[in-house]
Amino acid sequence: MKTNIINAHAPHSGANRKQKKEFYNKLQEVLNKTPKHECNIVMGDLNARLIERLPNEEGILGQHRFKEEGTDINILSRNQLENRQKLIELCQTNTLIPVNTTFDKSQRNLITYRADVKGIYNYEQEIKHKNYAQMDYIMINKRWRNAVKDCYTLDTQQIDSDHKCLIAKLLPKMA
Repeated sequence: MKTNIINAHAPHSGANRKQKKEFYNKLQEVLNKTPKHECNIVMGDLNARLIERLPNEEGILGQHRFKEEGTDINILSRNQLENRQKLIELCQTNTLIPVNTTFDKSQRNLITYRADVKGIYNYEQEIKHKNYAQMDYIMINKRWRNAVKDCYTLDTQQIDSDHKCLIAKLLPKMA
């Protein structure tokens, strides 16, 4: 099985529209060069909070996204909504599935980012949306989504980062 892995870091919500457009155009150029029948994985910090699945996104997003109870997509700023839309459009155009939205995990284990970067953080304390997010994704083309057997975050005390490690387990079946 031929596999193409693309790691990307999207501009944050405060970046200007030109930077965001250039990023997604370049990423699309790379994806256009990957054969659609091969296993294509796009992963990284996409700087997009999904929060919930809208009706037209059911074929793309799984049921499991980080969402503080009692909140919805309306908590996002205009710039955050723009980042979210750019990611959704990328997925729709390339039939990509963010696999970390397809596995049932606790809210704590859906988090990939924390805003408080002062030292090693204890993920056991109360989780509030303004400080935490699911913004890192591993996306695979829809044809190969059943090859992904699990996707989870790793809480590690050894990595001083504001992002958790995101791991996907793949077991492709050859025909």
